[in-house]
Amino acid sequence: MPLLLLAIAMAPRAHAEYWCPPGGYDEARARGECIGDASPAKVKAFKQAWYDARKREASALSVDFEDIVFAYLADGARSAKSAYCLVLFDDRPSAGLTRRLRRAHQNPLYCRTGVANSSFVYRISQLTADTFLLNTGYYCGPLCAGEHFVTMRRNEDGTFVIEKTEELWIS
Repeated sequence: MPLLLLAIAMAPRAHAEYWCPPGGYDEARARGECIGDASPAKVKAFKQAWYDARKREASALSVDFEDIVFAYLADGARSAKSAYCLVLFDDRPSAGLTRRLRRAHQNPLYCRTGVANSSFVYRISQLTADTFLLNTGYYCGPLCAGEHFVTMRRNEDGTFVIEKTEELWIS
């Protein structure tokens, strides 16, 4: 009998995973947006459903969310023609947004996560009629990443400008 107990104790256990969305761990947990102790397949499905919901929220804004993303990425902070991976809501950017960015001398590519020189947009929400909050991130290699809240303001002429950037974390 002791041999049986030892075999049970040493048997491989099912791999459990945990995932919390970007934007502040404590806040995400408080909103019930985290999943833990689940199979990889359940975590993957949960994560995809979360990003799908964020894309639906952005699509329901009073303005085209791609106009906000374009203004954020084309503001001149990135060197012209420097290639970077762009991931919007854990998906590829639209062909229209990609063309607009290329005309603005940006060179966005679509890559899966974990590729150096990546920019991410996780969530876009509307704070007021003309103020929007982006949850963005970047990955530039091992020990080189960060996440921000970026406040964008729509001017009277319809253009968007970065009003403020709040660093959530950086490594």
